[in-house]
Parts: sequence; C-alpha cells; structure tokens
Amino acid sequence: MCIWDTRVFEAVSFVKNIYFLIVNGKIKGSGLELNVANVYAPESVNAKLGVWNELSAAIEDYTGLWLVGGDFNAVRDSSERRNSRLNLSCTTNFNNFIFNSGLLEYDLKGRRALSASYSDHGPILLITRARNFGAKPFRVFNSWLGKEGYKEAVEKSLEGINFTGQPDLILAQKFSLIRKGLKAWRDEAKKKEGDLANLAVAKMEELENIMETRGLLEEEEWSYLENKKLLLEIERRKTMDLKQRSRTKWALDGDENSKFFHAHVNARKAINGIVTPRFSEIFVFF
Repeated sequence: MCIWDTRVFEAVSFVKNIYFLIVNGKIKGSGLELNVANVYAPESVNAKLGVWNELSAAIEDYTGLWLVGGDFNAVRDSSERRNSRLNLSCTTNFNNFIFNSGLLEYDLKGRRALSASYSDHGPILLITRARNFGAKPFRVFNSWLGKEGYKEAVEKSLEGINFTGQPDLILAQKFSLIRKGLKAWRDEAKKKEGDLANLAVAKMEELENIMETRGLLEEEEWSYLENKKLLLEIERRKTMDLKQRSRTKWALDGDENSKFFHAHVNARKAINGIVTPRFSEIFVFF
C-alpha cells in the first residue's frame, strides 16, 4: 500500500504488479516528475531476478526521479546478513539491478526507524550519503546510433572538462559524464519521437477521412505515405530495442535452470520434434 500527501504529491498513473506497485506523479510546486516503486520481492532467487528485470525495464521507460523501496528479500554484501547464509547469486543479481538502473542506496543512520507508535511499520528518514560501489554501467541501444543528436550528445558531455588522476579513474569519470548526457538526450528524444508519432497518426486519420469522400491529391498522397513511413521507422527502432533487450536477458538467464531457460528449451523441442501419428490416423491404400 502506498500513501501520500496530496498537498505535496499529485499522482498521475500507476503500474501494478504482483511484486511491486509504481506510483507516477509530480511534486507540487517544483513540477518535478517522481516515480515511487513499492517492492515486496519473492523468496526464490530466479523469481527475484525476474522482478529486477521488470523494474529495470520500467525505470528505463519512465522519465523523472525514482525512489525504490520496500522489502527486497535480498542483501548487497555479507555484513547485512544475520543468522543466515549469504546467497552469492542473489546478492550479485541485486547489485547488478542497482548498478544498471542507476540507483543509489541510502543508509539508515542510528536507529533503524522512528517510533512505530500505532502502526507495525516505522517511518524512515532518508539522508543522502555518497557511497562508491564502483563504476556504473550503462546500456546503449543500437537504434540510438542513427538518431539525430546522439553523436553531439556524447561530444557535448565532455566539452570543456579537464580530467586529472589515475587513467582508470579518468575513464570512469568520462563514462559517468557520457551516461548523464545520453540519459538527458534519450529523454528529450523519446518525448520528441512521441510527439511526432501523435502528429503522424492524427494527419493520417484526417487523410483517411478525406479518402472516404474523394481521392487524394498528389500532395496529400505524398503526406500520407511520409507519415506512414515515419510510424514504420519508429516501430522498427522499438523492435530493435526489444530484440537487444531479449538478447541481454538471454545472456543473464540463458544458462540458469530457470523458467526462462526451460521455456526456450521447450519451444526448441516443439519446433524440432517429429510428430508421430496415432494408429487410427494411419491409412493404408491398396
């Protein structure tokens, strides 16, 4: 359950999942877009990995700030595990989810939470503190390479900045700046692409209504074909991104004894299998 103060936060949309609830909205007064994910992760390692992948996809698709909290049923290192054995695979998956999504962990200082009073849950005060968990990786989609402004966004990220220190640290700093620049460019490009798609759909619907009463003029026909071409190109790029994501998912899950692995094995068996007819279906001709 998520509760918020309507004087501070205005909810706009929701994403409901069996293991998490995402509330998307805006902070009043500032206009900042905020996404709050309330998580209650399952016990199974493979099931948790599926939740991390779904949350990563949601974080990739939604713009604005992100706050992810709840019961993750996972720890980041052995110091957080008490009276139980550390599952290295679970810890690795959890850390990869945090790194790949660009999230930062906020420590609980002093008492773990404030007084619970009348509730069995205690409110938590979040205070920021920078912790270095290593370089943050970022994903670049192949469809971005042909988009307008991609190359300029990379070059602009490093303009006028002097780097000092060890070569590996300098490289990490450069990657961090490029990641921020590409993220801002991606959000702007996605919004611009959405606006163009909406305009193209509206124009095509307008021309289709005209076609019900008369034939299109040469200029109108050209406009119809160009808008259709634009929508097909946008759809092609989305398909490229989905294909690349599926390959990443196979690289992560393909060799594990998981539902994802068995689904692919069963699909391959179904394709390659030879169907043997039952006795009643065998016909003999003389």
